[in-house]
Amino acid sequence: MYMFQEEGRLNRTALHFAIGMGLACCPARAGIVENDFFSTTGFTVPGANLLQSATVGINNVSDIQPEEGVSTANLSILTDLAFGDPGLDNPSQVVTILSGAIITYTFSSPITVTSINTYVGWRDGGRENQDYTISYSLAGSATDFLPLYSVAYDPPRTGDPSDTAVSLSDTSGTILDGVAALQFSFPSVQNGYVGYRELNVEGTSDVPEPGTIVLTGILLLAWIFAANRELTVWRRRGEGFDPRASANCGPRRLSMGLSLKH
Repeated sequence: MYMFQEEGRLNRTALHFAIGMGLACCPARAGIVENDFFSTTGFTVPGANLLQSATVGINNVSDIQPEEGVSTANLSILTDLAFGDPGLDNPSQVVTILSGAIITYTFSSPITVTSINTYVGWRDGGRENQDYTISYSLAGSATDFLPLYSVAYDPPRTGDPSDTAVSLSDTSGTILDGVAALQFSFPSVQNGYVGYRELNVEGTSDVPEPGTIVLTGILLLAWIFAANRELTVWRRRGEGFDPRASANCGPRRLSMGLSLKH
């Protein structure tokens, strides 16, 4: 009975350890906050964008194409850290995204996301709205996407040109961590296509410091060694074997055996 009680205690310890490790690896999600902005003079885009180093893909190239002679199909424009002119005087800074488009950014190593910012700019209010859904996948399951947040911003217009910005953050300071890929889906946009200027993601890389990896490995090995040692002792106690008695009696039995041979 004692053996099973002690083994149960060890199993509970292992369970608590596993739960703690699992919680540490789960993506942080407290409460996403959306802030919307309208302007007739454009916006200043953040000076860093994790999407720049990601591999970008589109579900259908026909969903990203020039429209009205005032836009481009170059997806790199969406991550070039520039809003461009407030109106449509510079078509090279406007990417028209059509209804049905899905743009996926896959990272070479997991990232932590602290904010997501998107920008639209058009000459009038006909293609200013922001309507999209963000999904994410985690390290180890890069193709399994989960919904994160949906944006539906229809601004109160105060003039032309018409520029909009949406900024997403989190009350915890971190939207997600351990992110392998981010996906922007545009199932139904205003009047068939909208002039996007920038998709911006701020955060950090999740690659741990080498010293952290070594320390974690040492601690894990030490815990496994201690757990196995305790389990061996508890099993012996359960069989009526006292390791302390064994340690004391062993040398005496050896001494007796040697004296008899002499």
